[in-house]
Amino acid sequence: MLTVKQQKTGATLAIPVHSHLQAVLDATPSEHLTFLTTATGKPYGGDHFSRRFREWCDAAGLPRRCTPHGLRKAACRRLAEAGCSANEIMAISGHATMKELVRYTKAADQARLARNAMARTTAA
Repeated sequence: MLTVKQQKTGATLAIPVHSHLQAVLDATPSEHLTFLTTATGKPYGGDHFSRRFREWCDAAGLPRRCTPHGLRKAACRRLAEAGCSANEIMAISGHATMKELVRYTKAADQARLARNAMARTTAA
């Protein structure tokens, strides 16, 4: 489980580690409980991670639209496309309201979502 304390709301989330991430973590040597640390081995604070992420994206030649926030939004969309319920997505993303979540998931693949919904109704 990853434990994340949201800076904005103060809410603590316990999120299961995806098997792909677990494989990377298992293969990565670390002396810290926090797996994203600064060059000095300390956890990132405030906007420091976002600024560093921007530097990494710039060094990789990625577009300006690539941000940690964009990864969160993409994760919400992918969870919606996988057929996760709104409550399941909110448990991972930390969104407090359905209105917020709808903004994040409106880009979900409508056709795939419709097929998922229909498959559930015909399977019963």
